[in-house]
Amino acid sequence: MLLPYNTHILPPEWSTNVHVYYMHSARGFKVAEKYCDTTELQVAAVAAVAAASQKRWNHMNGLYWYTLYGRTDDTPAEEV
Repeated sequence: MLLPYNTHILPPEWSTNVHVYYMHSARGFKVAEKYCDTTELQVAAVAAVAAASQKRWNHMNGLYWYTLYGRTDDTPAEEV
């Protein structure tokens, strides 16, 4: 079971997103517990989540750097 987030320390507009992420994660764990009933399926599920998490991180990191610095990633700009 997931522990609830400390939403009182976040800005009020974030609390809805945190709650939705919490509920979405809980459903994901229920699906995994139901269908990943062998070691092979559990390993495959962990690998799939790891790959998806890395893709999400790359996407969010790219948005962050483009928004703040006008670049598509955090690679230092080449000085001329």
